[in-house]
Amino acid sequence: RTGIVFDLAGNQATFTSPAFKIDRTPPGIVFGTASPAANANGWNKSDITLPFTASDDLSGVAATSPSAPLVIGGEGAGLTATVTLTDVAGNSASYTSPAFKVDRTPPVLVFGAASPAANVNGWNNTAVNVPFTASDALSGIAPASPASPATEGTAISKTVTITDLADNTATFTTPAFNIDLTPPSLSALASPAANGNGWNNTTVTVAF
Repeated sequence: RTGIVFDLAGNQATFTSPAFKIDRTPPGIVFGTASPAANANGWNKSDITLPFTASDDLSGVAATSPSAPLVIGGEGAGLTATVTLTDVAGNSASYTSPAFKVDRTPPVLVFGAASPAANVNGWNNTAVNVPFTASDALSGIAPASPASPATEGTAISKTVTITDLADNTATFTTPAFNIDLTPPSLSALASPAANGNGWNNTTVTVAF
């Protein structure tokens, strides 16, 4: 600054103060594009890396805490991270990242009672339907198909794969079932054989 000084005799002099550097404005930030991108449902299932650019138009950026890029971990429907910037003049400001949805945990499944129930011998002679209840505590369940063993044999089981909205998947196997869809068959042999006219004149024994 410059000032003019007068004495009582009318003399005057102009003086200029030393030069100073003044920065009152904290640095700013621009967040970049997160990686990996969220899926079509808006969810991630792993850590998210978020780059940022810090700037200060006057004194310059002195420090960032943490340094770029931000890494967003954990699980939740509104995860954020905070970065604090300080410029060379000592001004500081904290900025919060955009919110992200992260689900790392696959869904779970509970099988219900099979229908129809096996007979007293432990067998079914029709397809067996196995209901189930799937759940996911965070992102929710994507559509799935029911497990329905429908072939025949011993220890028949089927698998069902459940996917949540964050693309976590888990595969579950039904209990095993004995299924026989084929009726029994029988072969018979008559003795004595019929004559040429198709008749017998004695008792006929039929073995099978």
